[in-house]
Amino acid sequence: LIGLWKRRCLTEETRIGLSYVQHGKRAQAQEVFLQAMAKARSGAINKLPKREVVVWEQQWIACAKELNQWQQLSEFAQKVEHFSLLVDCLWKVSDWSTLKECILSRRQVEDTPQ
Repeated sequence: LIGLWKRRCLTEETRIGLSYVQHGKRAQAQEVFLQAMAKARSGAINKLPKREVVVWEQQWIACAKELNQWQQLSEFAQKVEHFSLLVDCLWKVSDWSTLKECILSRRQVEDTPQ
């Protein structure tokens, strides 16, 4: 999968980040993907396909998981409203009260008639 993406990607950041991932250098890869996402938000990279930004985000999350950065991941998951990632992170950091609130609030939303 990484080999295919390295051929299909448009930005050098993607190639570099995926190379780091491929060689097990998760911290360096994570930093490259974080900088690339910041450039995309600021508009410094033009004509960027959404699929490449999605790869950056997915790879950044995978790197953070490998590096056991659960607190940082839980903050990210709350910011982007990624429920399954948030639950996983809260479980890993043993934040039981927040996990309970999160699950109960989600359940209430799902049980609300439309």
